[in-house]
Amino acid sequence: MSSRNYSSLYAGDRKPKSAGHISRCTAAYTENINTRQENIEQSVASKLRVLSSIKTNSHHLSSRVHELFCVFPAAPPRPARSRLPHSHPDPPRSIPPRSLPQE
Repeated sequence: MSSRNYSSLYAGDRKPKSAGHISRCTAAYTENINTRQENIEQSVASKLRVLSSIKTNSHHLSSRVHELFCVFPAAPPRPARSRLPHSHPDPPRSIPPRSLPQE
């Protein structure tokens, strides 16, 4: 059934909504929005607690790492490696080209 036929079936059933109906719909809509807002606020508060915990743990780990480096100082720097190319005992071999199969 097309939407045109469907809408024509109910065209005569449309009547103005009562003030009570509008009031109930408005109240339900407002309650829905308030519930969503509360859920968002709770979610944000939860995420802020997690971030705060991460920040605290990060600070604690940072201070522990600092303490450990004070107790165990970093190793002295290694001497620089020679930048001379490596010498190979055997020079690279050239690979002969493949011959095409004889037909």
